[in-house]
Formats: sequence, C-alpha cells, structure tokens
Amino acid sequence: MSAIRQDAWTEHDDQILAEVTIRQIKEGGTQLSAFAEVGQQIGRTQAACGFRWNSFLRKQYDQDIRQAKMQRQRAQLEKRKLTISKDHSSLERKAYKSPDGTTFLQLAEQMQQWLNKLRELDLQLASSTAEVERLRKENEDYRVLLQLLDKARAMSVQL
Repeated sequence: MSAIRQDAWTEHDDQILAEVTIRQIKEGGTQLSAFAEVGQQIGRTQAACGFRWNSFLRKQYDQDIRQAKMQRQRAQLEKRKLTISKDHSSLERKAYKSPDGTTFLQLAEQMQQWLNKLRELDLQLASSTAEVERLRKENEDYRVLLQLLDKARAMSVQL
C-alpha cells in the first residue's frame, strides 16, 4: 500500500490556487498577493503556493492566463480613456484667462461666432456669384438683340 502524504495538494487546493491567481492577474494584482491569499485559505505558505503554481499548474492554465492578461489590458485602457475624458471635461470648465482678461471659453465662443459669420458670407458669395453670372447672360442677350435692331434699322434706312 502506498502512503498518501499528509501535505499532498488536493484537486480542490489546485483549483483555489488557479482561480485566485488568475483573478489577481485579471484585476492587475500580483501573483505573490494571490499566493499569500491562497496560503491563508488552505493553510500553506506563500512560497509553497508559488512553487506549486510555477512547477505544476501554470502550464495547465496557460490559455486562462493569456485571457486574464488581455482583460486586464482592456480594463486599463478603458480606465485611461475615462481619465482622459474627465481631464478634458474639467479643462473645458476651467476659465483660463489671457493677458487681456478674456477667458478661454469666451475666445472659443467668439471663434464659433466668426465661423458662423464666415459660413453666412460664403453662402452670400455663392448666391451673388450665381446672380452675376445670370446678369452676364442676360446682358449678352440684350447686346445681341441691340445688334439685331441696329442691323434692321440700317436695312430700313437703305430701302
């Protein structure tokens, strides 16, 4: 009969070690903190948990580790985006003043008004350009008509 060691790792111990370690990786924690947490739960040292993880379990959970790292990176990226968004919105609310006392928001409003005025003037220019072209064509038609009238008058005088 083979004797079972009293301190042998059970499947349940391995499962706890794997779950906690992968959770720590996913949440941005360290494997060392996972080993300490598991050690307290199952009555083993942090070093024993680390040795078991690195020598036996790590290879079995390779895919889970990669997935946890990807989730951690996505979460960190989202957190950075949120931080940048908050910084941007707080900058918009702050009133920076130029040397003449004009705030950044006032300058932005003035710039928006100028852009609106520029768009309005562009529309007027396009409308005026179309009107000028229409008048040129009309003027050309009147010029041709006057030439015809002059020829008709000249022919009637000759008769």
